[in-house]
Amino acid sequence: MRCLMKGDLKVKNREINSVLNLYNVNPNYYHTYCHYLDCMNKFERNINSLNFEMTKLLQYPFDLRWDIDFFNEVFLWHDSVYIPGNSNNEELSAKEYKRFVTKVKGERFVNFAVYEAILSTKIGYDIEGLTETTKSSKEFKMFCKIIHDIDWLGFANYEECVKNERKIINEALAFTNLTTREVKEKRLEFYESIVDKDLYLTETFGCYNEIARENIQKRIKKLKENLKCF
Repeated sequence: MRCLMKGDLKVKNREINSVLNLYNVNPNYYHTYCHYLDCMNKFERNINSLNFEMTKLLQYPFDLRWDIDFFNEVFLWHDSVYIPGNSNNEELSAKEYKRFVTKVKGERFVNFAVYEAILSTKIGYDIEGLTETTKSSKEFKMFCKIIHDIDWLGFANYEECVKNERKIINEALAFTNLTTREVKEKRLEFYESIVDKDLYLTETFGCYNEIARENIQKRIKKLKENLKCF
């Protein structure tokens, strides 16, 4: 799953500039370049535990640093398109990744493992049904679960959950015609749609499922109280 951009500094800089043009640059928004950096930091901080889990799964020594370029590429592009209220942002982000690589290198250089991993960041995506064959099925599915968990890890920390909620609400207010009440109602609907789900799919992060659920329940209660004021 080595990514095509490694070692090509000019192309890499062009890639980053392309993503920055897609991202919202306002720090009060959530889906920004800073979110990509945060995902990579969380990945690196947890890499030893994740390596242990990969080794246990595959039954041979495994180091995710071998595939750092793959994770970097997926995290860089996974939220490159975010339209508040859209249900297909992951698909649009994956298409932007494919469009960029096709334009710069040609379609045959598109890494479809990256493409599919971007799609898998969506809550409820059928990771077990993935068919990518560049790596073993077990390995690729585990990669996608790691990416998915890190992308949603903010729910495991209440302060981060509140901060991210504020940024996402600001983002929606800036890019839609919805009122503050309407945006908060939609956020409440989203929380209610995931509160009973296990967000984290790996053993490394699975221990945070109950904490995340409690944090989401707190936000549901807080939003309901807040909406009474409108």
